[in-house]
Amino acid sequence: MSALEQTLTQIAQRYSPAVLANSLQAEDMVLTHAIATAGLPVGIFVLDTGRLHAETLELVGAIRDRYAVEVNVYTPQAAAVANYVQFHGRDAFYRGLELRQRCCEIRKVEPLARALA
Repeated sequence: MSALEQTLTQIAQRYSPAVLANSLQAEDMVLTHAIATAGLPVGIFVLDTGRLHAETLELVGAIRDRYAVEVNVYTPQAAAVANYVQFHGRDAFYRGLELRQRCCEIRKVEPLARALA
């Protein structure tokens, strides 16, 4: 067993139920591969902010197909996004810290809280 598998096994045992927040970046794909091939009881989830490229989101299906694992996808509340965009514009987060923080709260923080609940 590799050091990575040992560490992931310890995490799965110690912090059950354990979950991986997969960003769909290379390092999380390595972790997903290790979890799936070892058959560890670690859930996997992705935050879809509503701003990800279609090609990025296609990876979710590829993970499911390749590893036969469930990948939960959490999205922001549609009404909150619509309200933000209506009043501030789609790219308002470029216009200042407060708008950027509000956008992150809607698109990332709130869905993450649901994923970890």
